Amino acid sequence: MKSLKIIVLMLCISSIYFYSMCFGVDNSLFYYSNEEKIILDSSEDEVAVIFKKNIDASIKNKIIKKENAKIKKTIKSYDIEIISLDKKYTKHEMRSKAKEFRKKGEIKFAYPILKHNDNPIILTNEIIIKFKSNVSDEDIKNITESNNLLILKNIREKIYLVELENDIKNDNILEVVNRLHENTGIEWIEPNFIQKITLDSSIPNDTYFNNQWGLVSMQVPDAWDLTTGNTSIITAVVDGGVDLSHEDLSSIIVTGYDEVENDNTPQPSPGDAHGTCCAGIIAGITNNGKGISGVAGGWGTQGGVKIMPIRIYDDDKWVSREKLGHAIQWAANNGAKVISNSWGTTEDSSNLHDAIVYATRDKGCVILASAGNFGRSIDTYPGKYAEVVTVGSVDHSDNRFSYSCYGPELDLVAPSGTTNLTGDIWTTDNSGSAGYNPGDTSKGSADGHYTSKFGGTSAACPYAAGVASLVFSINPTLTPDDVKWILYNSCDDKGDSGWDQYYGYGKINALKSVQNTKKFGKGSTNRTYVYGADGDGTNGTWAFIDPYPNLASGVYYDVYRREVRADIVFDHTYQNIDFFDIKSNGWSGANPNYCRQWADIVEYKTSNGKFAGCTVKTYVYWVGYTGAPEWVGRWVPCAPQDITFEYMIIGTESGLSVNPFEYTYGGVNFQEIFISNWNIAIPRNDTTEISIGDPSYSGYRWDRIPLSINYKSSDDGTYIDATGKKLMVKSRCEGWYPLSSLYELTRSPYFHWQYYIYGRKSNTAYNPSMKI
Repeated sequence: MKSLKIIVLMLCISSIYFYSMCFGVDNSLFYYSNEEKIILDSSEDEVAVIFKKNIDASIKNKIIKKENAKIKKTIKSYDIEIISLDKKYTKHEMRSKAKEFRKKGEIKFAYPILKHNDNPIILTNEIIIKFKSNVSDEDIKNITESNNLLILKNIREKIYLVELENDIKNDNILEVVNRLHENTGIEWIEPNFIQKITLDSSIPNDTYFNNQWGLVSMQVPDAWDLTTGNTSIITAVVDGGVDLSHEDLSSIIVTGYDEVENDNTPQPSPGDAHGTCCAGIIAGITNNGKGISGVAGGWGTQGGVKIMPIRIYDDDKWVSREKLGHAIQWAANNGAKVISNSWGTTEDSSNLHDAIVYATRDKGCVILASAGNFGRSIDTYPGKYAEVVTVGSVDHSDNRFSYSCYGPELDLVAPSGTTNLTGDIWTTDNSGSAGYNPGDTSKGSADGHYTSKFGGTSAACPYAAGVASLVFSINPTLTPDDVKWILYNSCDDKGDSGWDQYYGYGKINALKSVQNTKKFGKGSTNRTYVYGADGDGTNGTWAFIDPYPNLASGVYYDVYRREVRADIVFDHTYQNIDFFDIKSNGWSGANPNYCRQWADIVEYKTSNGKFAGCTVKTYVYWVGYTGAPEWVGRWVPCAPQDITFEYMIIGTESGLSVNPFEYTYGGVNFQEIFISNWNIAIPRNDTTEISIGDPSYSGYRWDRIPLSINYKSSDDGTYIDATGKKLMVKSRCEGWYPLSSLYELTRSPYFHWQYYIYGRKSNTAYNPSMKI
């Protein structure tokens, strides 16, 4: 009876296997990419046949015809024929068909067409392998030969293109790939698939793109390779309204506000296309086969940023201060990340300024404004406010237009044209004859939907706003000062070296901005500014003792202290933290203040019980007057946006898979597992104790450890306890020096905060001698 049960069970298993091979998904069709299992599907009627070199076409046709098949497509550069069979087959039958092709002497390899996410993939008999750095040439030879692989090419250091030598029985090269994936000497491995690519050229098909020289000047098309805008980002255009039904804008417009009519339909007055022009520059839909390309206008059906139109004036262009402030506030409260203002007033307004402070400080908005077209020092608001990015204009040759206002408030410049509708900036116009172009081709498009005559700093501002929108599209969590820092430090320097009053930090560069955003987002800190309790009043006094830079010791008046906090997200989560150090270019909050670099941790942040990040803080000061009194009027030691934080962390890292470097020293096999650097943790991956001096122990141990190094007021410290469970790095120094069988770290005054700690796992018992 027992034997019968076994026979029945075997029959069931065989039936399941037969069914899955014939009708189900082939379980062997997968491979790993970055440790992710990629599942593939197989065609039911198409086979890719790779012929050997120089096989005559007549012979190919004869072979294919004999199998009742026909050529569907030829890929000449690879000698591949995609063969369409006479009917659909099961997956098992398809592999059998491919095997019949491989029996032909003229054929190098054949396999059914594979698919991933409905995209066709051709499996070849070639594999790309990267071996680990410690794998010797002899080991590489042994691995390849034992798996019937022939090395075709050494692509780069330790990376090889190999070929599975023709084996009719081996009908699935993926099995070889997946088997080698488990080899500890291989860093990564993948099939050398032949696959279709989509030419994602950043040259849109919009009618007037070739006329938009400003985009090229700012390297916007290059930036589109990284982002074309994110639909979650809203950019407000505070102006005279936007054509809500425009063919290049209507689908990207979100609910706005009309300060004139007090409703949510901010349609412009007849003949006033100013706001529509600005909106098109920022986010006119890109690559939709019509009109113009916006800086952050997406790509065809792949949307870009959204436009929030805020109408603040009617034909006469009179507007109350309440309306000005409310416009900014409404945009901030309703989700705008960027607020573009191509207008100005010579009258300062506390309400407007307060709204701008609210939008930037409390709502995280980046606000931009045009510098003005008067050819004099900037004297209009909101461009004069420190919180605003003020934008001037340059021509085709990056020369400042004489009309572009200048001065200490200017932050950067952007491309534009001349004023009074004589420029050469193509953008959206009010549809038909309702805008600047009534349908005159000398002024734009024949249908009147687009104008070619926009210019002034009114055009420069939305160009910069579009780039700010791209920056937020990559990292929406950035603070306004983060975005400003990115924009300023990404500019192409013009005029005098560094910042100057005519070009600011230079001409805005979209490509550099998005590239720097990518870098900024990795391990960066998101700074927030907290107005401290002390020194916020207009009569705050502060004593600075031995300050730096360029501030004499003494008591100062009208001092504002600002706390700068940063949220740090660790690259990994940690089970425990053995050591954490933070430094900054800010000062402490003490009064009197000795003006030394200072930072402190506010709190750690956890995720699922693991340490995931922390909040840190430092202080900066706005200094008003000396006791003389003499005006100082600047930040010390730097402006809030120039504060930087750096940290070092050592702890038990969770979820890390270590691939040690194996080598032999003194006849003993070691694995070198820990090499530390700035912002990189030293992980302790073994939950057992790290032992030292135990001849029978073969687990993790610290082997090379510093003798003593500088840290604050201490020259030496304990780095490992009796069982080796604790490690405390006090500073960073330079260079390991062997002393017979000992290792000692020699101090270096030139390499502060640089350290190297090595841990080893001995695979055989070893009792290291160390000077600790």
